[in-house]
Amino acid sequence: MENLWLRWLPTFYVSGFVLPFLIYGGQKDVRWWSSTNKFATDDKFLDAETVNGWGDDDGKLVTIIQISDTHMNFFDGGIAAEKFDFCLKNVIPVAKPDAVVVTGDLTNSKHYNTIRYLGKFSEQRPEEWELYTNLTRDTRASLPWIEIPGNHDNFGNGERNGPGDFYHRQSWASPKRVSSINIRKPFGIYRLLTIDATLEMGPHRPFNFFGHATEDLIRELRDVITGHSDFPVAATLLFGHFPSSTMLFDNSRRRGFIQSVQDLTNISAYMSGHLHSVFNLLPNGLRCLSRDGRSLELETPDLWTSSTFRMIVFDHNRLAERVHKIGQWPIVLVTNPTPALATSVPGSAAAAARSSHIRVLLYRDPESIRPAKTDLKIEIDGQVAGRTEGVEGLNLVAWEPDAYSSGVHKLEVFVDGADEACVSFDFSLDGSSRFPWFSLLSTALYVVEILLSRTDFPRLLEMLILLGVCGCIVILVYTRYSPAYAARWPALRRGVWWSLFIYLGWLLLGWFYVIPGLVPGIQARYAFVGIQGTWVGDQKISSSDANISLALFVWFTLVPMVAACVISTRYQSIGKRILFVAPFWVVFFTRIVGAILDLSGAYGITVALLSPCLAPTACLGVYSMGTLWNPADVSKSFRPGGEAKGEKTT
Repeated sequence: MENLWLRWLPTFYVSGFVLPFLIYGGQKDVRWWSSTNKFATDDKFLDAETVNGWGDDDGKLVTIIQISDTHMNFFDGGIAAEKFDFCLKNVIPVAKPDAVVVTGDLTNSKHYNTIRYLGKFSEQRPEEWELYTNLTRDTRASLPWIEIPGNHDNFGNGERNGPGDFYHRQSWASPKRVSSINIRKPFGIYRLLTIDATLEMGPHRPFNFFGHATEDLIRELRDVITGHSDFPVAATLLFGHFPSSTMLFDNSRRRGFIQSVQDLTNISAYMSGHLHSVFNLLPNGLRCLSRDGRSLELETPDLWTSSTFRMIVFDHNRLAERVHKIGQWPIVLVTNPTPALATSVPGSAAAAARSSHIRVLLYRDPESIRPAKTDLKIEIDGQVAGRTEGVEGLNLVAWEPDAYSSGVHKLEVFVDGADEACVSFDFSLDGSSRFPWFSLLSTALYVVEILLSRTDFPRLLEMLILLGVCGCIVILVYTRYSPAYAARWPALRRGVWWSLFIYLGWLLLGWFYVIPGLVPGIQARYAFVGIQGTWVGDQKISSSDANISLALFVWFTLVPMVAACVISTRYQSIGKRILFVAPFWVVFFTRIVGAILDLSGAYGITVALLSPCLAPTACLGVYSMGTLWNPADVSKSFRPGGEAKGEKTT
């Protein structure tokens, strides 16, 4: 117990983060690199035409374009509107999709402070909605179009369909939580389902980040599916704004909630947005295939800052997709074969093994000068597998799938004599995949992608907060009454220890924040946010959104403060305090000042100063540091020279 710095604190931090991930993490619910996807090679998913060989026709294609997080606003110099307009006027006319789906955060709904770093107050802005409506009017009238609200479209809405709910004021907005459109083709019907998981009562930021998949929403989704079971559906896609990892589910976490309706219809994938490109770490968004190989989930990066959209194609009822950057031409999508890692769908590998041609969709910039010689070349494992003229639309390149019947192979597409491949991915015909050992960074990003895709973050954050607060209390109690530390707490006996203990107990049972006007339209003036939930009057709203702020506060403010106080009893010399204790105070004050600035920018300086977890914490930190830093405060149990009994000098 003498080496507190080396033993207790690292163990506390590591176990505090690892334990919640072991319980609520997504590592148990995904297909990793070492497993074979039996569904991808299962013949029962193939129709008679595919079993007898296919791939040389130019039909049975359905194209959908997904755009996410457009964030219409008037403070970025028109960048968001310009990118959206480019996509509407340049990409969509060229690709000629059968439908367009916009998955949330249509507007930004933030009022940026004139003083930098003072937060961003959220409010619905009519001019942003008018801008979005005007941009989409012509395209919406020319093809099937559907959108879903996101958390930004829910900022400060108050009650659903209330006076502050600008989304449902729009003439084109669907009043239903679950909507659907059908794409009817001579070869089948393709259904697009959308779910609105925004909160029933829309609070302001920063307490509006997670979605809420209520039991009523899941039941309504099932009813919509079963209510249209009188006609056969070739394939179904489910769209929403929130990835399943950022949705709170009633009663218990439903891992891969697609499985809850999978038995009712053949949902090919769940498509979402919301997380953008995760700080530019994942330019293609999150993608995850469930362990059983049936449930595919894809998160599309935002159009606003990442400048991306996703093209989705059903080719003979099998799904192919790719994220594209706007302005980067040509647009290339290989529909057969499809990538092996985390993007396989039932029967895809078996179908590719019976195909006669590699199938590639190609679209060039209509405003650029067409090259004198057009060409599309396919390379597999570095060897030319075939080439064709490279026409607009579908290109067919004959191949021999038996040559690639086992293992993982790399496919590359080169267009118009380019030295760099437009598309490059791994594929397999036996359902196998390989871990991306390209570099340490790519390996780490793949693991992060897997965890972000299926981790139950609302529940994980709840556990993080409880572990942090309870852990601090346990450490205080132990070090206060343990014989090894009893003689080292003279300063704490004068008030610091009891101040910390009472304050931690209050945070465990009381409120972290007291926010006026958190949910507009609710009669109660103040919202009380704590571990027990978020209460507005007698109504309880989802507390998962507040848990992000609470978890950051606990682990980067409370824990450093308690650690600094405890470690101060170990090291009495100024030099060792600067080395071992000062870093914790730096972390503490940096985080507490940032939290105060952010909350004051959103709700005013008065709210920040009166919230129990901000200004009082800062005062307690100053009091604790001033009391414990005095090197003259040494009990009789300390030896002359500033070293405690049992402390080894170095």
